[in-house]
Amino acid sequence: MPLGAGTIWYIQTSGSDTANGGGFDPGQVAGMLTDGVASSGTGASPVFTSASYAFASGDVGAWVYIASGTNWNPGWYPIASVSAGAATLSAAAGAGQNGGTRYPTTSAGVGTVAGPTGATWAIDYSRGATARISYTDLASTGAGLTVSSAANPIGRQQVGNAIVVTGGTNFTAGVYVIASVAAGVATVVGPGNITSGAGTGGTGGLGGAFASPGKAGSVHVAGNNFYIRSGTYTVTSASNNVAGGCLSVAVQAANANAARIVGFGTVPGDYGAKPVVLASGISSFTLVTVGTGNRIENVTADGAGLTQSRGIQATNGSAYKCKGQNCKNTAIFGGECTLCEATGCSVAAALLPSQGLFCYSHDNTFTGMGVGASSGLIVGCVSVNNTGASSHGFDFQFGTGHVTGCTFANNGGDGVRFNGAVGNAGGGLLDSVIYGNAGWGVNAGAAYDHYHVTGCYLGSNTAGPINNNISLPNQRQNVTLSADPFVDASARDYSLNNTPGGGALVRASSVMNAFAGGTTSGFKDGGAVQHQDTGGGGASNAAYW
Repeated sequence: MPLGAGTIWYIQTSGSDTANGGGFDPGQVAGMLTDGVASSGTGASPVFTSASYAFASGDVGAWVYIASGTNWNPGWYPIASVSAGAATLSAAAGAGQNGGTRYPTTSAGVGTVAGPTGATWAIDYSRGATARISYTDLASTGAGLTVSSAANPIGRQQVGNAIVVTGGTNFTAGVYVIASVAAGVATVVGPGNITSGAGTGGTGGLGGAFASPGKAGSVHVAGNNFYIRSGTYTVTSASNNVAGGCLSVAVQAANANAARIVGFGTVPGDYGAKPVVLASGISSFTLVTVGTGNRIENVTADGAGLTQSRGIQATNGSAYKCKGQNCKNTAIFGGECTLCEATGCSVAAALLPSQGLFCYSHDNTFTGMGVGASSGLIVGCVSVNNTGASSHGFDFQFGTGHVTGCTFANNGGDGVRFNGAVGNAGGGLLDSVIYGNAGWGVNAGAAYDHYHVTGCYLGSNTAGPINNNISLPNQRQNVTLSADPFVDASARDYSLNNTPGGGALVRASSVMNAFAGGTTSGFKDGGAVQHQDTGGGGASNAAYW
């Protein structure tokens, strides 16, 4: 049987691409133990025991996985210490990982009562730097999917863990996951049979994280998740899915089976310090390709200024809280990008989503943002301080799109430039602040009558507010700014001041405040960043990234 779609691969800088198994499959519940017991179950330091297994000192640092059970809180909990066969777990709020949401736990305890019993459970050894067990005597009675070790007997507490096989007579090198154990003999799942005949002298390891995203990519199947711990991962090969190479994730196999690539600090899902995937000495590559239907979160992709470098390709997928930097073929391309950032890029537009929501592109030497599809939607984004005469804040380079509630300021080219071909469905620019750009506020490469500029705030754009290639009837309800509207653009604070002729004209004046029907009115500011009223409690005075 192949690896399970629910398998999780762990990557950390201190891991190993050769000696470690790298993964854990929480879906292998049928083979897990069912006798987990806890005392002080609702506290921050519960004691976990099993009649079937005595915890050992080598288990410290691994995580107990509680799959299910009455009065239990399913999830992962780190083993803090072991005494007399019992494991004390770290179960304060935020210390564990919820088994359902896959985010850090929000309350203390492993259970809803002090003494829960009957947990279905296993130990996840994949989150450490080294293998829990290194094998030199793996054996099998014949070709198939079974394996055993006399020196390190395999137990049911290990179900779900990945084993890497590196050699041995009749052993097939690869990564396999323990599905069940009977009398010390494990049945595994994987890319094929673990042995081609009677196996002896098998070598490898159980547990421990991988050291590179590319290695995890080499063994994954559709639907697998990737957890990348904060640190810097140097990519030295432009090839996909090899150790030290780029990561390309298989397309979503089913509606309920999307893959996630998640960067984390201490607990997966904590949105801690972003791991950095850094290119070195290569060209013509994409560091991470997300794959249709999949998602990448909280990862920085750094092209290191190398030729034809792309950070993240998310076409038909999505990126959340990611950063792309120092790329020469776009930092983040395609898909839905939410709360993403692009900087230090050149040669091509830095950020090209099909949908961009509350993103930030800045300090590039080319255009900050565009639409990476034949049509797109951009909402609440900021594109500023992109230098050079061709460095526009936003470029409708593929034709159709709608940009709403954005801020484009202090760019070396135009604030917004339309380049779509005549005959396209058109698009529009709405409710955006466009200020201090070296070219036009809004420009067009030809006479276009299929674009509109509505309810925007324009000022101090060197060439003028709106090039009349945008037909005059399509310029409506726009506001001229006679003063800088920002609190402190030099410090990257694009919230609105209250200066007459500046931010005062933008506050609570969005054209979108007048809803159709006349019974409902809003108080939204124009542009991407809202002001905060005196005394607090209002909208945020900081940007959304």
